[in-house]
Amino acid sequence: MSTRRVLLAAAVVAGLSGCTGSEPDPAPAEAAVPTTATGVGTVVGIDPPNGTVTLQHGPMPEIGWPAMRMAFKASPQIIAAVKNGDRVEFDLKLEGLSSEITAVRRTLEAR
Repeated sequence: MSTRRVLLAAAVVAGLSGCTGSEPDPAPAEAAVPTTATGVGTVVGIDPPNGTVTLQHGPMPEIGWPAMRMAFKASPQIIAAVKNGDRVEFDLKLEGLSSEITAVRRTLEAR
């Protein structure tokens, strides 16, 4: 057998030695798990062309958010159901850096 074939065979054997299963596979990346939350706020902006509703909402301790003003994605049905000044309770779905209003209910509470 030529030296070149011996070296090639040794390289193949060395490469296969990592395939024996003796080393654990790296842990798969965890999939982003959507988080849900409920909040209370006031509708301060509606932008149908961009599919967003802006809320001035109170603290949301279940996801660690302080009170703030924020635009959220929303379906056309949710956008049509609210108007500026409405006091609402809303459900959010958070996935990564994205947040979307999934339900909205007008409240009678005034601030």
